[in-house]
Amino acid sequence: MDAQTERILAKLREDGRASYSDLSRELGMDRNLIARRVGELLDSGDLKIIASVHPEMLGLNLYVHLAIRVAGPIHDVVTHLTHTDAAILVTETTGAHQIVADLLLTDTRELHAHLQELRGRRGVVEIAVDVYEEVRDNFFRGWHPDASSASLDDDDLEIIRILRHDGRAAYARIAEQVGLSTSAVRSRVQRLVDRHVIQIGAIPQRAQMNRDLLFGFGICVTESVEPAVEFLVKHSGLEFLATTTGRFDLIATLGFASLRELDALVTGLRALPTFASSESWLHTRIARERYDRTLGVLTHPWRGSGRALSDGRGREYFVPPWQQSGM
Repeated sequence: MDAQTERILAKLREDGRASYSDLSRELGMDRNLIARRVGELLDSGDLKIIASVHPEMLGLNLYVHLAIRVAGPIHDVVTHLTHTDAAILVTETTGAHQIVADLLLTDTRELHAHLQELRGRRGVVEIAVDVYEEVRDNFFRGWHPDASSASLDDDDLEIIRILRHDGRAAYARIAEQVGLSTSAVRSRVQRLVDRHVIQIGAIPQRAQMNRDLLFGFGICVTESVEPAVEFLVKHSGLEFLATTTGRFDLIATLGFASLRELDALVTGLRALPTFASSESWLHTRIARERYDRTLGVLTHPWRGSGRALSDGRGREYFVPPWQQSGM
């Protein structure tokens, strides 16, 4: 992918609904060029722009990284994980572990249930678990939902469902489907984004993994993680970064255009005074990649930790877990 396209996608990752005119002004590039390149990626299926609901809105407060070592074929384990609602990332990898998976969960009880099931799968030898403590950079850019987000009513949920499939859907089309005015839809979407209930951004579709090198890093430090964080966030290929409890102090995912670029990153990381050690793995095939679990908890809040209340006009709305104290 050329440098100009990478710059365009970096902006769309931050704001998937940014207009081509705004992108042109910010990047100093021709508007028609931007529209053509984005259009080609969308049409080819190499790029999607979608909305994702912040996990905390679904009562999902436990985020874990699993590294799974399998003896023999891995297809059965990969298939099981890709059909697991909690799994938001499932990849085949090189190195000591053959599979990496990220899971969004409600609590440790759910984690234990998943681990027990995985250990019963044929060939599973070891499962290493790291708990993400603080996400510094990801699809949601490390933000948390505003606790004053208030409730989500049926119209909000329908707007979210539409945007999950097409993050750049026209406000007029959404309004027609939902039954609201265009201005009302625009206002609701802006509120959801501003309060970090949802994030709308660009996601490369990399099922074939034939263009870029995508590496995961587990990093241990001797003191503060901040020097390593400051170093990693400067890299244009950074896709994920979080502090962890487990084998590592930090876990990061970065994309590279070449092995030379990878070598430069590793050399700079090792030169940090607080660096202790690192382990890396190449993602050879992404079997599943998304950024939230289904809307089941929002659609049927009585199943999860949310609560459904009536607004007195015959419509239900969802109250997130953190807003239920004192009810």
